[in-house]
Amino acid sequence: MKIIEQKLNKWADNRLKYLSWSYFSEATIEQRLEQMAFQEALRQAANCQFNGDCYVSEDAYVYPDNFIIGNKTFICGGSIIRGSFEAGDDCCIGSYSHIAGNVKLGSHVMIAGGASIYGFNHGMETDRIIGHQPCSSKGIIIGDNCWIGASVTIVDGVTVGANSIVAAGAVVTKNIPDWSVAGGVPAKVIKNRK
Repeated sequence: MKIIEQKLNKWADNRLKYLSWSYFSEATIEQRLEQMAFQEALRQAANCQFNGDCYVSEDAYVYPDNFIIGNKTFICGGSIIRGSFEAGDDCCIGSYSHIAGNVKLGSHVMIAGGASIYGFNHGMETDRIIGHQPCSSKGIIIGDNCWIGASVTIVDGVTVGANSIVAAGAVVTKNIPDWSVAGGVPAKVIKNRK
């Protein structure tokens, strides 16, 4: 019976790490205390700022230059965040998303699993080998109330306008206006949500 109880406890902990929205309604006092300790460790080690009740899975890889997240924002297990990252309130970073470079999210942004959001780029000069090219960063901005679908890729210099939806698998290389539904490779506006 003890083995079953241990397995159930491990299952419950992993559930929280990968279905992180559950934290706000299901976390025990012990799990909340563990999260507070983890956030404090991130504050000290990596210049992280947590505003309000938010959650970062201990199975996420957070190695930022700058990191700020708002109230009710959560980052699921397997996600990688590096560079300068800022998210407003009530944002979701789905499992196995990779966010790098200079990326800023408004509030109420949902990023589904497996998204790749790269707010930097490598140079392509012909006088240097690829691995030695300098990096540049224009940054990425995703406005309030957006849904970025599973496995979407967004490249440096793009703004996704507020209230927009980007369909699963899209590759966003140009700005998306407010209230748009966009999809495809490269992504194009399919319709206006209004």
